[in-house]
Amino acid sequence: MPRTLVLYLSRLLLGRVALVLAAFVALLHLFDLLNNAQEIIKTHGQGSSVLLRYSLLRIPQLVAFMIPFATLIGTLLALAKLARQSEVTATRAIGLSFRQIFLLLAPPLLLLSVIHALVSDQLAPYANRALTLWESESAAVIGAFDPPAPETVWTRDGPDMWQVRDVQNRGRELLGVTLYRRDGEGNLLAQVMSPRAVWENGRWVLSDVSTYFVDSARPEAMPQRGSEPTLILETSMLGPDNFIDASATPGGLPLSELLHLTLNPGLGSFPDYVYAIWVHKRLSLPLIVFVMALLAVPVAGALQRSGGAISAFAAAVAMGFAYFVADGITLAMGQSGSIPPWLAAWSPLLVFFCIGGWWLLQLDND
Repeated sequence: MPRTLVLYLSRLLLGRVALVLAAFVALLHLFDLLNNAQEIIKTHGQGSSVLLRYSLLRIPQLVAFMIPFATLIGTLLALAKLARQSEVTATRAIGLSFRQIFLLLAPPLLLLSVIHALVSDQLAPYANRALTLWESESAAVIGAFDPPAPETVWTRDGPDMWQVRDVQNRGRELLGVTLYRRDGEGNLLAQVMSPRAVWENGRWVLSDVSTYFVDSARPEAMPQRGSEPTLILETSMLGPDNFIDASATPGGLPLSELLHLTLNPGLGSFPDYVYAIWVHKRLSLPLIVFVMALLAVPVAGALQRSGGAISAFAAAVAMGFAYFVADGITLAMGQSGSIPPWLAAWSPLLVFFCIGGWWLLQLDND
């Protein structure tokens, strides 16, 4: 009986979630296209292939964003169907509590959590990077589709520091380059400035270089200046991919690159704690689906009664929206440095898990 019930609930839940997810993603993508179609054509040219390519690169990001909410609505719809056919009453009659009904939903929820984690951590960052590179290769890049990268890219190269105004051509061309040469103790030795750096034969070639040398005996004095037509950096440890990662927003990076930037302070353009926040958020991804379902399952009890069904359904949806609002607030506080990274990433999950768990226990005790 439990195995048959698990298969039935899994098929019911996954079907509802898939329908809700497809509907919401299609609607959001339609609004996205209507809002950006003019800019897409201006940037990439006319033709259905341009819109198709843009759609393929945008849909993974929309799917990753909508899976938690689709899980909430899909679970509510699946429970509503069970209630209409008195199947909730039947499962209660054979001795199953609402906690056990939630546990029976664990296999499909586990599948959804794995899909959510893979799409959010692998497919969406890859699509986001491909879209960014596609825009950078176009004749007129306007940057209207994704959150803009920082105006200035900072990254560490051993003891030295790079400052880059713009990263182009898949990271193989840097504009507005300033290289701060430092000794092992962090003291400034020289400031190398170049309007353009190009990746050639595995090394950076800086053109029209101006170098300002600092007198170690008199660091407060005006630095001496030298100039040369080109400068070839043979010892740089950074390549094009490093500058692409440094210029990307943390939310657009996979877990592996976030861990690399967190474990190697100074490589990214954002403060190290911002990358730490997104490491925690990536690790918490599998639990979001379970929290959304936990907020929905107690509605099954109210759906059995005519009086409280609508209010309980509305309460579950409202709590789902409240979760996303709380997640956005704690993320903003974490990125401003007001709260620790782990608290910024995990606190909404823990709070709403407790709310859903308390609601479920109250329903079982009634």
